[in-house]
Amino acid sequence: YGSFIKPIADFALKRHLITIEEAIHKQTGLTASVWKLPNKGLIRDGFDADFILFDETKLRDCADFKDGTQIAEGIVSVYIGGELVYDGKNITEARPGKCLL
Repeated sequence: YGSFIKPIADFALKRHLITIEEAIHKQTGLTASVWKLPNKGLIRDGFDADFILFDETKLRDCADFKDGTQIAEGIVSVYIGGELVYDGKNITEARPGKCLL
């Protein structure tokens, strides 16, 4: 949905207020560090393999106040713990996520 995509699509790619790298870091590595989440937020050996592959030329937040569950465009795939959970427009049956707090 749009909550992750908004800062990247809007602030980085559309308005150029921050770089795409800054937007991603603020939502991943920085957040994991502030919340002291071990093995999260970076792509590194020994860390959980949670990541989103996206096409930045097609990335667009589609959710709005009327319908907050619209899936963003430009998302290629989503992996949680190294397992594919979303591919294109299809949500898989995999449920590898876990509560962190």
